[in-house]
Amino acid sequence: MNKAHIEVVLMTLALMFAGCGQNKKVDQAMINSYVTQGDSARHEGDWQTAGMGYVEALNAGSESPKVAWRAAQSFARNDETDIALRYLLLALKYGYRDQETLAEDPAFSEMRESANWDVVEERVDANQKAWLDTTNVAVYNLMLADQADREQAFSTLSQEELQAISDRDEARRDSLLTILGGGGLRTADDYFHAALISQHGADSSWYKRAYELSKKATELDSTHKVALWLTAASWDRYLQSVGQPQVYGTQYYFFRDTETGETSWTMEPYDTTAVSDKERLRLGVGSLAEQRANLLEMQGGL
Repeated sequence: MNKAHIEVVLMTLALMFAGCGQNKKVDQAMINSYVTQGDSARHEGDWQTAGMGYVEALNAGSESPKVAWRAAQSFARNDETDIALRYLLLALKYGYRDQETLAEDPAFSEMRESANWDVVEERVDANQKAWLDTTNVAVYNLMLADQADREQAFSTLSQEELQAISDRDEARRDSLLTILGGGGLRTADDYFHAALISQHGADSSWYKRAYELSKKATELDSTHKVALWLTAASWDRYLQSVGQPQVYGTQYYFFRDTETGETSWTMEPYDTTAVSDKERLRLGVGSLAEQRANLLEMQGGL
């Protein structure tokens, strides 16, 4: 790969996809269907089928950087490097900005050895800067602080340290309410960041707010993988906070039997019939079989 090659590919992609969304009604349901097909194949490790599913979504009018990135990753894992490059550059054209994944994803290890990989890195850096220009930075910083408080296992912290985190959580939620009241959220990431903060609320009203915010994020960006997961997780947390069973299978609990003193992990109460495995997979929480296998592994590790 050289710089001239990269520029030629970018020019070609610009011509191929120019006006894809102009003067043409984009069928979002069709795009979502193709993305789901790609995700299902990706989940099974069928990289060629996954790549073609994402390509169909792009051809149908998707301009999602995540879809183009998944196409690139799928083709790279299938050892189709030239095709992977085209869709990697398309992802950059659409605004892909995940610097960490770009640097670490093993699918692109061969490409990273190329002489002019720095051109790709420069474009990712530029996309990150442009993203920050359109993002509610106040909410973003609140989210970063929220996540920083959770870098340590709570079981290792003293009561004073836990109380300090709780106080900071409350202060962050107060700040978030002010921003929400002023209509400060615009993008899918804004809503996702607000949802992350909300899910660490102290009562069911905050869990429900987290669900509503994450759902809005997925409406703005149907490929927002973490927001999709958070939609399921926040709804499960809300249901259990009002005394109802979870339905997606995102909540695991460690408990001690008061009679025997034995400890174990459980997902109960869990209504496994309320939603389909197809919906669980769409939201990225795993099938029932995968969840049960994970639970058994956790129980075996006691």
